[in-house]
Amino acid sequence: MAYNAITIDTSVFSQYSYQIESGLFKQLDQFYVMPAILVFSEIVVREVWTHMEKQASETVKQLEAALDKCGKNLNSSSGSINQVRSLLVPSIDCRDMIGKRLHHFIESKNGEVVSVKEQISIDEIVERYFYSEAPFSGSGSKKNEFPDAMALLSLEKWAMRNGYQVLAVSRDGDWKRFSQVSDYIDVIEDLASALEYFQPDNTAHEFCYSLKNILYRSPKHPLHEEIICRIETELSECMPVPEADSIFLYDWDSVEIETQEVKLRDDESLIPVQAQKDSLVVQGVFSVAAIARCYFDFSVRDSIDKDYVPMGSCVASAELEPDVDVLIHLYGDFSSVELVTVEHVELLTEIRSVNFGEVEPSWMKEPPAPQ
Repeated sequence: MAYNAITIDTSVFSQYSYQIESGLFKQLDQFYVMPAILVFSEIVVREVWTHMEKQASETVKQLEAALDKCGKNLNSSSGSINQVRSLLVPSIDCRDMIGKRLHHFIESKNGEVVSVKEQISIDEIVERYFYSEAPFSGSGSKKNEFPDAMALLSLEKWAMRNGYQVLAVSRDGDWKRFSQVSDYIDVIEDLASALEYFQPDNTAHEFCYSLKNILYRSPKHPLHEEIICRIETELSECMPVPEADSIFLYDWDSVEIETQEVKLRDDESLIPVQAQKDSLVVQGVFSVAAIARCYFDFSVRDSIDKDYVPMGSCVASAELEPDVDVLIHLYGDFSSVELVTVEHVELLTEIRSVNFGEVEPSWMKEPPAPQ
């Protein structure tokens, strides 16, 4: 199937934590000059706006609370606190700030937003609702499906009127069910795989096949060593939050990740997501084996003087075996792997937390002295 338009559902924005300026969303810049068009439903734009505004507002609240604690607990001067506030806290309302980000995101990709009221009538939606036609289902809470219905019906009408065949990227079951009865919209779950449909250059696909063989079979090849090294560096710069159980109160230091092994996941393909004359962006999933370590400092609260009494410390470790989604940015002549260099890599998968299980001061683990 040949597609000349692509659209993205809210579920995919959520999958990548609404990071619209980086990762796979950054690769959508290619549609500014492509004959294919990037199109968004008005409903999706509004939903993404709402979610991003909620995230931003919550972050501002947490930041303000942290700055307040700096004054109380660290005796930081009001001048220093206000200086940090002016650098980090937006000077405009969060909704306006997110609106500007979304406007730039769409404009920078020459994207089009499809209006619901300009494409469909409420009668069309109501009729589908009462006849349980896709995307409405015959069971469950159909009222929750109204946003999907408005988005999909308006996109389908837009595609029909303008002669577009749309590839929609969505993890939502209602979108998948609708695509089964639509002549104008097909649905795929994975954004990287969707972008592959718009890379007509066979050289990019042939290079990805060659690079895959290198990553599987040639550990000493410069491209293999450079890619793995870059991934290890990115992993070491992750800042996950430690999770642990203890009979004591504890503070913790940052989590350090030491990589033991990184390899392209078995049976995993490398997908070209943006191909230019002398640059290529490739997506792949890598298996990781690593050790995470964290320093814990323990205390108990004295019920008499209400003070906190130090109880020692420990360094806890945990084994990690995540699969990480990676973007590899390459530069050179892609007719040969020997003429290509690695510009940088991006981790699309966040390691947000590490569970260290039960933790306790080191002295509690020491063996008893011999009698």
